[in-house]
Amino acid sequence: MDVLLTLPEAAKIMRVSRSKAQKMAKAGALPFRKLGATWVIPRSVLYRELGLELPREEKEAAIA
Repeated sequence: MDVLLTLPEAAKIMRVSRSKAQKMAKAGALPFRKLGATWVIPRSVLYRELGLELPREEKEAAIA
């Protein structure tokens, strides 16, 4: 099962400010979704969209 990242967590991975990540989410630049009042994105989707490779422990969990 994929981990949902909050906007601040995703911003840290993207190395941008929280406000920049929020602007990207609102603009639809990345497939964030609103869960109540919180913006979230699956970790694997964020990494794929950014062209990054999932950390090793994530890959192993996905296989198991």
